[in-house]
Amino acid sequence: MAFARQIGALLRASVATDGPSPIEVAAGLPGTAFEGLARSARFHGIPGYVYRAVAGLAQLPPSERALLTELRRETVRRHLRAIGDLRYLARVLDGSGIPWLVFKGPALAGPVHGSPELRFYRDLDLLIPPARFGDAVRSLEEAGCQVPVHDWTYLREGLKGEIDVFMPSGTHLDLHWHLVNEIPTRQPYTIDLEGLFDRRREIPLGPDRFPTLSHSDTAVYVALHAMLSPTQRLVGMKDLQLLLEGAEAGFEGLLAHARTWRAELPFLTAVRQMERTIGPAVGVQLPSPAGAERTWELLCQVAGLVSPLERQDGSPSFGRLVARSVRDDGRSSLALLANNAGIVMRRPSKVRGRRRGASGTEPMLADRALDPIVLGAQREAYFTAVASQS
Repeated sequence: MAFARQIGALLRASVATDGPSPIEVAAGLPGTAFEGLARSARFHGIPGYVYRAVAGLAQLPPSERALLTELRRETVRRHLRAIGDLRYLARVLDGSGIPWLVFKGPALAGPVHGSPELRFYRDLDLLIPPARFGDAVRSLEEAGCQVPVHDWTYLREGLKGEIDVFMPSGTHLDLHWHLVNEIPTRQPYTIDLEGLFDRRREIPLGPDRFPTLSHSDTAVYVALHAMLSPTQRLVGMKDLQLLLEGAEAGFEGLLAHARTWRAELPFLTAVRQMERTIGPAVGVQLPSPAGAERTWELLCQVAGLVSPLERQDGSPSFGRLVARSVRDDGRSSLALLANNAGIVMRRPSKVRGRRRGASGTEPMLADRALDPIVLGAQREAYFTAVASQS
């Protein structure tokens, strides 16, 4: 069930650089039209932007204003806690000589959006070199982190790119050895994991500096993640717009970098979706698609009309189906879309799946009585399989 049209229009106007302003969108709307706005803003990761846009509107219900105010405060609290968590992680991982990079959440909030109150995020994402992934997990456990009882055989067989870790502060940490979790999804792309660490830079967060992806790697990853994520959200479009405008390499440089990942089409698809949704980035001149890429772009435009991104709420939609079908070229993307659409059409309305972990990466086995020795061996087998990807 998508968000209401008026809610979607207000969300979009809060982050858009063209089209009607929030005041113009809200003109003539009754107070009841704003019900659910704060919850929707939280889902899309933009409660700070929405608060800034609508807090002064007379018809905004007091309950929605209060919730937006609290969400803005929660966004700042989470960011401050993240900085403390990163200090802790730096002590543990640097002390063990393990390279690491923070990406997404805190690496985008203040440095890219200009203020931590604008970009909402829920957890931390860290990237570890595959060869040191097992060492990182063991070091974090020794320092007080909790690693849930994962289905390590499932992780090893699927070579999943991340696991769940819970920090002493209560923060949920997505610990990655790859930027893309699933083998079928990451197979088309040539992401040089070693190169990510070679190109790393440091960004200021509070009084500290922490390692993260290069600007080019960040921009290409944000575009790829905006397409392949289980949820398509406005915050991803705003991330991308700001990263494009702040790129020292310019748009052509970013496009060339996307080609090294074999991710040119996902990158261009994300940029075109950004332009349709919140407006173009200054200085970006998109090439005209041709051949199968032209057909793909027309389908993306239809998807944007049928299920506008600003109205998506995480439930299945045509827009989500199209976005997650993008691959490294037009023909592959069209073929995968046709296959995925067929699966959706054949699938029963209610599917009973395996119980999944906090980040949705794999089933959790906490309710099963497992032999610790067997479980430990399965875990080490997963770490060995990951290390072999170096």
